[in-house]
Amino acid sequence: MLVLITGLPGSGKSTVAKIFKQKGFEMIEMGNIARAIAKKQKISVDEFSKIARRKYGKDFFAKKVVELIEKRKKRNKKKNFVISGLRNLEELEEFKKLDKNAKLIAVT
Repeated sequence: MLVLITGLPGSGKSTVAKIFKQKGFEMIEMGNIARAIAKKQKISVDEFSKIARRKYGKDFFAKKVVELIEKRKKRNKKKNFVISGLRNLEELEEFKKLDKNAKLIAVT
């Protein structure tokens, strides 16, 4: 099962994701992916995010997370993932390629 969580900054996305984690889901925060890559590039997360989305598409970070999920599925045989920090429809479409039955939760 794949659960995708979206919402404004400070809305509680991570809090909701942690509830799924307590139920055995593997939790991935999309912001952590952006921070890790930006740190390697030695630029701010905001700057890197803008550059990456402009250069590689709005689904850039979703593609990175999908790659990570596929690796973890092979290594750990994990089946349930919760992804926090979905930003746009292009990201949703990328995740739907991985799991057409993915569930989207909007935290307000």
